[in-house]
Amino acid sequence: MRVGIVGCGLIGGKRADALKGTGDVLVATHDLAADRAKALAAKHGAEACATLDELIAKSDAVVVAATNDQLTPLSLAAVRAGKHVVVEKPAARSGKELEPVEGPTFTEQLMKQLGLRLPLVLDAGETGAGLPSTIIGIQDENWEILREGAIPINDIKAVLQ
Repeated sequence: MRVGIVGCGLIGGKRADALKGTGDVLVATHDLAADRAKALAAKHGAEACATLDELIAKSDAVVVAATNDQLTPLSLAAVRAGKHVVVEKPAARSGKELEPVEGPTFTEQLMKQLGLRLPLVLDAGETGAGLPSTIIGIQDENWEILREGAIPINDIKAVLQ
C-alpha cells in the first residue's frame, strides 16, 4: 500500500520507520514545517508534498501524526477522499469534533474508515437502519463488541453464546 504521512515530527518519523518490512511503502510526506517533511521524505525515499491534497492524491493510506488540534480536520479530509486513515490518539479534542465522522453503513466504508486490514468481514448488505455497522472482535472462543451498530447486542449474544 502507498502510505502518506502528515506530521513529520517524532511520531510521524516513528510511523515511517514502522513501515519497514511490511510491504507498504512511504510515498509522500507533508508538514507545515516543510523542512521536516523534506527530511523524512529523503530518509525514506518518498516525496515531500507542499499540500495535503497532493499527499492524499499520491497515497492509498494516510497516517495523521499532527498536533491534536489538527488531527480531526486532517483525518476527515483523507476519509472524505476515500483513503484508509490511521490517526494518532486522541482522534479529537472533544466528542463534538468527531460529529462529522459518519459511521460506515457499507463494507467498503468500513474498510476505508478503519484504516487496517481485517482477517474477515461478514457482509449481509446495507444496514438499512442508516446506522453504522456493528463491529465484533472474535479470537478463539472470546468475543467483544468493538462498536455498537444496527444489530441489537442481545441478538448478537444469542448467536455467539
